[in-house]
Amino acid sequence: MSSITVRHLKFDFEQGKDFDPEVIQGEFEMACFMVGLSMILPYLEPYLMRHSLAGQKIVKDPVLRQDMRQFSEQQAQHCRQHALFNASVRKKYPQLEQLEKQVEADYQRFSKRGLKFNLAFAQGFESLSTAWAIFMWNSGMIRSMRGPFADIAAWHFLEEVEHRSVAHDAYRHLYGGYGYRLWVSLIAQSHLIAFMLACTRLMLHAERDQFQARGGWSARLTRIWNWTRLAARHLLPQLGKTYLPGDDPRKLAVPPALAGLAEKYNARADKLITSF
Repeated sequence: MSSITVRHLKFDFEQGKDFDPEVIQGEFEMACFMVGLSMILPYLEPYLMRHSLAGQKIVKDPVLRQDMRQFSEQQAQHCRQHALFNASVRKKYPQLEQLEKQVEADYQRFSKRGLKFNLAFAQGFESLSTAWAIFMWNSGMIRSMRGPFADIAAWHFLEEVEHRSVAHDAYRHLYGGYGYRLWVSLIAQSHLIAFMLACTRLMLHAERDQFQARGGWSARLTRIWNWTRLAARHLLPQLGKTYLPGDDPRKLAVPPALAGLAEKYNARADKLITSF
């Protein structure tokens, strides 16, 4: 039985209400950055699923195949829930659609580069997303989230930690090799961050009439400095470990409170799948 649990959940996305972009209390720039992460997922998650399913056809280890299937099923749920959330974001910021079209085309282009590239790409993304989940928890940022985004983010970060070793194991099982993995990981991570920054810039521009009300340049630079400092303390050391040849995601120190969310979301789930 896999240790990866697929949870079918319902979230209150406050349909009909105007979207409040400050999904992290008092951290508007980081809030926009996190909304950018949500906006990419309905395109990224299907891309990860396609290549996980292709990999399952040639993976010989039955335990790994099971984990890859659970991984894909979790990604399907993430895609569905973030698409529902993003609909309210898009109503407020219709300009985001152009960025979405561009990133969808990017993933179609990446898909033509072969399974080795795409599994390495998945491994690179999962390394960053797991480190990011731990950063958001250890920095305290996740406890400042509010609204429906707080709920979906906590659930998603939990599952990122649960399936943290699958993409790594699949790539190592089928291909191995350190240099290629590192190179493609950096491509995957820079692509994700570039999209999130583009969304952030667009949202900040759309909210420019609120700039002075949020404290102007002094307050903005202070906020950016504070979470840059937190990232240097809580994100970069963990992410740096993933660039080493002997990286093993199973050795990750998981915050007990984050792991404890499993009971909460298991109890809320309409359906739980622990094996197929």
